[in-house]
Amino acid sequence: MPHLGRYPTPVTELTHAAAAAGLPRGALLAKRDDLTSDVYGGNKVRKLERLLEEAKARGARRVVTIGAIGSHHVLATAIFGRAEGFEVDAILAPQTDTPHAEKVARVGATLGYTAYPVGSFAAVPLAVARRMRRGAYLIPPGGSSVTGSLGFVDAGLELAEQIARGELPRPASVVVALGSGGTAAGLLVGLEQAGLLVGSGGAPPVELVAVQVVDPPFGSAAHTLSLALAIRRRMKAPLTRAAITRLSQSLRVVRAYLGHGYGSPTPEGEAATMLAARDGLTLDPTYTAKTFAAAVEEARTRRVSGPVLFWMTLSATGPFERLLSGAPPLDALDPRLRRLLRAAAPQMP
Repeated sequence: MPHLGRYPTPVTELTHAAAAAGLPRGALLAKRDDLTSDVYGGNKVRKLERLLEEAKARGARRVVTIGAIGSHHVLATAIFGRAEGFEVDAILAPQTDTPHAEKVARVGATLGYTAYPVGSFAAVPLAVARRMRRGAYLIPPGGSSVTGSLGFVDAGLELAEQIARGELPRPASVVVALGSGGTAAGLLVGLEQAGLLVGSGGAPPVELVAVQVVDPPFGSAAHTLSLALAIRRRMKAPLTRAAITRLSQSLRVVRAYLGHGYGSPTPEGEAATMLAARDGLTLDPTYTAKTFAAAVEEARTRRVSGPVLFWMTLSATGPFERLLSGAPPLDALDPRLRRLLRAAAPQMP
């Protein structure tokens, strides 16, 4: 199957955001995975390349995936799944009602997936089992199976090649959202395979900073490391004690930016959104705003020399706005879907 995305995605310096945050030139970079595709970008494209290829190899004609009503993963699966000839089923769970989540819900109504709303994530397994009994290939939340995560091993190797070509200096840390875990786990393995988790030429090892954006117990260091080890097993890479130690010591999970939970905006995220806009980045309150807030703080307090690299996982504005322009108003949605947009928790003072 041909690539769904366009690679390598560029790395840009966030000059204006850094200046506004009181940071020196070169302190803050962004890996622009929002530009993986002109159809619909973001980090899901890399995973779906692997997953849809596997679904085809297994002879599936239908895929089923899972996400909240405001899930960009579900949108990406519908767009690229249908383009590759699959019927797409979406098990949709509740999410905090925000303007962004409402827009995503509206766009979903235009994409032709078959929606199966459930009252909570506890009801997901039964709904999935019913679809799989009918022959659907399962794409897990966020595309974060071992197969999907291999797309981010490729991404880590891609970043290493860009460093080697002189497109950016070796970063002190790479900061990425930690939700279902596949992006972080795949990146961790990719950076390790590229030799970036060990010091070189006087430069310290690169650290992967994973910013928790989902409620516990999801998004944990243990889950991410377990997935990383499973990825290495799939790649037939030896699981030596040294490798396991290197992976565990190179991953730092940050929990301070979650706020009231998945999808709930935070004051830090809102401030980060305004900062990122100075360099033309549009963030979402669920993943990228919280992650960019952590990246800015990481750049302020970094313990070793080198820039902080923020991994942009949301689709660029252009493709999403084109989809939104043809979406129905919120009150035209199926009432069962509208009910999945739940009242937001009160904000922290």
